[in-house]
Parts: sequence; C-alpha cells; structure tokens
Amino acid sequence: MTPAQHAKAKALFAAARALPEDARAAYLEQACAGDDTLLGHVRHLLSNATPLPDYTQTTTRGVAPAEVEERPKDALPSGAIFAERYRIIAPLGSGGMGTVYRAHDQILDQEVALKLLQPRYSQNAEWSERFKNEVRLARGVTHPHVCRVHDIGFADGLCYLSMEYVQGDDLQSLLKRVGRISQDRACSIASQVCMALAALHRQGVLHRDLKPANVMIDNEGAVRLTDFGLATRDHLEGSEALAGTPAYMAPEQIDGREVTVRSDIYALGLLLYELFTGVRAFSARSFTDYRKLHKESSPPTPSSIVDDIPADVERLILQCIEKDPALRPASAEVLALALGGDVLGEMVWRGETPSPS
Repeated sequence: MTPAQHAKAKALFAAARALPEDARAAYLEQACAGDDTLLGHVRHLLSNATPLPDYTQTTTRGVAPAEVEERPKDALPSGAIFAERYRIIAPLGSGGMGTVYRAHDQILDQEVALKLLQPRYSQNAEWSERFKNEVRLARGVTHPHVCRVHDIGFADGLCYLSMEYVQGDDLQSLLKRVGRISQDRACSIASQVCMALAALHRQGVLHRDLKPANVMIDNEGAVRLTDFGLATRDHLEGSEALAGTPAYMAPEQIDGREVTVRSDIYALGLLLYELFTGVRAFSARSFTDYRKLHKESSPPTPSSIVDDIPADVERLILQCIEKDPALRPASAEVLALALGGDVLGEMVWRGETPSPS
C-alpha cells in the first residue's frame, strides 16, 4: 500500500473503531467504495485492536448527578487521598473510560468532580491524548453555563482531571424521572444551553456530542454544558467527522461529511425537541437505522405530541433539524435570543457595549 493508502486506512480504522460493532461493516463497505485491499487492511487492523469502551454512551459525565449511581468496582474508598491532593468523598459513577468521584481539593479547598481514566487507557497514547484534548478545549472557554475545568495530571498510573462539582441532575435523568417539564422551565433551560453552545462556537470549538446527558442542571436551575471528549476546533470532514452519539448526529455528521457549527445546531434542535415534548425525536436499534432516519425521515411535529408548545418555539426546533445545514439557524446565540435568553446581560458579562439600537 502507498503512504496515502496507509493514512486513509488508519483514518477509517479510527472511525470504525469508535462505532458500535453492528455498524462497522456497513460503514466500511461505503467508505472503502469497492477497494478490497483497503477494506481488508482496515478489517485486519480492527481484528487485532484492543477493544475500546463505548465512549459516546458514557454513563457519567464530568460533573455530579444528584443521585449516586451503583458503586464502581475497584473504587477508591472514602477518605483516600489521591495525587497527594484530593480527598475522596464518594464515587459518583463510572463510564466507558473511567470513574468520576466527588472529592475535596485540599489545595483549592473546595469540592470538585474528579475524573480518573482507567489504567489501560491512561497508558494508551490515543485515548490519553483525547482526554487531554477535552481539558484543553474546556479550559479555553470561560462561561457561566460551561462546566469549569480546574486541573489535569498523572498520578498512580492514572490520568485525571478535576472540574466543577455541580450538585444537581443531568437533563437526561431529569426527563427520565419526571417526563415532561413545564414550558417556563423548558424555555429557561433551552436558552441557557443555547448561550453555552454559542460561547463554544465563539472560541471556534464544536461540541459534536450535544445531548441531554451532557447538560447538567444545578439545584438553582442553572445549566452547565459538559463533556468535551469529542469536541474539536474548526470544521471536520471525512472519517474524522464520524464520531458522536447516533441519536443526535446531524445527517452530514453521520455520513462522514463536513461537520460545522450547524451540525451542533442540529443536535441542539433534537435536544430542544426532547426538552419540550418529553420524548426523543428519533429512536432506532442500530447505527444504520439512525443514519437512515437522520437522512430520510422527519419526526412528528412537537405540536402533535403536546398541544401547548408555543408556535414560535416549534418553528425554531423544526428549523434546527432541517436536513440541509444551510436552512438551519446560523448561530446558537440567535436561538437564545428567540427563546428569551438574557443576551443583553450576556454581552455585558463579556465586556461588550450593546448598541443603543
């Protein structure tokens, strides 16, 4: 194989490896486009690769849910000191890459969420770099509705990061527990999510995995956007674009085409759909089925599910989930304004001077 073919095989391998196993064959058949040599090489790489966790379906985010999940195996005991700095209070749960703890930072003298990468991934260059990327991107965005990251390090054979501890619920758990929430509360959550996403986009960061599980709501109703494990700068296309959670991936993203700000807007629209109706827009059993739904199907209109959704909110949601990116709203900030977000206060917070007009 030529160097170019090797590079393409490596990219396809990385993309296929991130997919559920039942979705890999269909993806590779399309991506390799009849090149049997390329297909065989990628399959060989996959057959000899160490299995990776399903990172896109991680059960615990970088902040703390109100209810502690089942205690992870091999969890650090309460009172243990990690990295000569963090006193463990309790495990909050575990995900594909590691475990998250509620801990007390003895240097900052405050409670934090401490995320520890599993040993085999801490020592895997690809995954430890992805972990560091989450920190770099998150620290580059300062905003009241974006989860703050404090520190990153390596101790006792483990990569770790500490971040803001949020006492509350993630949106997915909230919706699962209560079903549908009130319109006023939905509008408040929606506008805050929009402002958080707009803050990322102003810094040139795409989230690429926006979904209810990555939205934390504290006990005062304030929102934090979290989990930047798939975030990236600028735009992506080709096999690098094919990562995320299939239920919330834009048609161009699930197809491996160019991913831009408007791809995040599509995911935002699906999140808003779920927020205002209490049901997920698309449900399927496989990656292939999700791909077909995103490309060819439209969900029932929100007003056909709930009869009290404001017409302007429904219109915004449907604009966000247009199949053609050019037909979606150009920015999350425009959506925040339409949903009643405090955009004027946001400008003042950023140190900008609003126009008298």
